[in-house]
Amino acid sequence: MATGILLRNCKDVTFTNVAMKGLDTGFEIYDSEDVRMTGVHCETRTAVSGERVKRLIASKMTHDDSLWMSQPTLLAILVRRAAHGHVQS
Repeated sequence: MATGILLRNCKDVTFTNVAMKGLDTGFEIYDSEDVRMTGVHCETRTAVSGERVKRLIASKMTHDDSLWMSQPTLLAILVRRAAHGHVQS
């Protein structure tokens, strides 16, 4: 699984005008605080994931997962079935 930016135990970090494409995860953030993102565009399966993050602020952030639509995760399949119903042929 490829990740664009991995943060661990970071404080007071700012990302401005970042773009990434073709990764599984754009940002993985753990045990960090005061992380700010503005002007970020991710063409990734997941834009941001992580745990134990305090004061994560994202503005002007876009996410496009259309590259991954032919390879949805199991969770995505289950959510779509719940939202739209499951039709068998």
